[in-house]
Amino acid sequence: MQKHMRILLRLIIVVIAMAVPTWLLFGPIGGFHHMLLFGVFHYMFWNGEDPTRIDLRLGEETFEVLIDPIGLMVTAAVWLLIFGVVLGVTWFLTKPAEVA
Repeated sequence: MQKHMRILLRLIIVVIAMAVPTWLLFGPIGGFHHMLLFGVFHYMFWNGEDPTRIDLRLGEETFEVLIDPIGLMVTAAVWLLIFGVVLGVTWFLTKPAEVA
């Protein structure tokens, strides 16, 4: 039972620790009126002001969606790096004490 509780504790810590980096890296972080910019590395842009083509329709709103593949790859790589660091730190902090 002790082992299962430690695994659950690790999972909870990782989920809480990854909430902010996930929001900053993938969430909408900027915009004005009908335009939205996603991620710190600007991997996606929704243009609803004057779309030349319609890629996305949300109710009455239509958006042209522009995705930067390099920005998306950089964003995913940074997220994986942060995830690995959080996993390593969590694993280290929650490992059982060794008896000498």
